[in-house]
Amino acid sequence: NDTVGKDFARAERLSLPITFAILIVVFGAVVAALLPLALALTAIAAAIGAAAVISHLVPQSQGLATMVLLIGIAVGVDYALFLLRRARDERRTGAGVHESVLIACATSGRAVITSGVTVIVAMLGLMILREPTFASMGAGAMLVVAAAVVGSLTALPAVLTLLGDRVDRLRVPWI
Repeated sequence: NDTVGKDFARAERLSLPITFAILIVVFGAVVAALLPLALALTAIAAAIGAAAVISHLVPQSQGLATMVLLIGIAVGVDYALFLLRRARDERRTGAGVHESVLIACATSGRAVITSGVTVIVAMLGLMILREPTFASMGAGAMLVVAAAVVGSLTALPAVLTLLGDRVDRLRVPWI
């Protein structure tokens, strides 16, 4: 338990700041960089909550939280990048806020769904082994991916529509 707790704390300490720094460089704006992290963190919270519920069906391993954290950051950021980048590109070509978000959802949204389903199906392989540690990690990964897909296709478009051009607020001048 102590080792797992230390691993989780170390992963959290290292992965979030490094990811945020990379997103600042990619987007050049603090608000835009925070959106993928917010999606990832909410997907992680939802998956950990759902894992507690399904723990009555699937035994939970000690590494579940670390797996959910790392996979959640990866897919949450990835899926948000798809949509956010596409919406920003559409805005630059003259599309309105609502129209740019609709186009992003219609195009990049399909990529998010395809990617999410692919990862979930791949994680089902861990369930076939019927080994509790692998089954637990597979269940955690599937939950966090599903939460990231749902958040990417519902909450993220809503936030992008509400923010509009304010998504580029707090620009980093040298980037």
